[in-house]
Amino acid sequence: ATVDKFAASLVRIADYFGWEYADGKDNQCIEDIVDEHNIEETYIDHESEQWREFYKLNKYDCQLYEIAQSCWRAQIQTAIPYKLQLQRAEPEKEDDDEEEGDE
Repeated sequence: ATVDKFAASLVRIADYFGWEYADGKDNQCIEDIVDEHNIEETYIDHESEQWREFYKLNKYDCQLYEIAQSCWRAQIQTAIPYKLQLQRAEPEKEDDDEEEGDE
């Protein structure tokens, strides 16, 4: 997860594994924790000298961030909940009646 999507990532992970909130809790619980402990973002004009210097020093980190953003968008379309994966992996149960009738 990236800092800007940390709370949403926690929600996505919980949904994936089928985790449920404690009684009386909801997404706000996650938001509160993230807001309390997460660093604040700083926005810099991408046309400024400050940005060019930052990018020069952090080129690969910036590229990695863009890849992470792309993965985030792709997961929305492709992530299959863990419980559903387990259900699909179970062998199909054969009906004993059909087997007896075929003999």
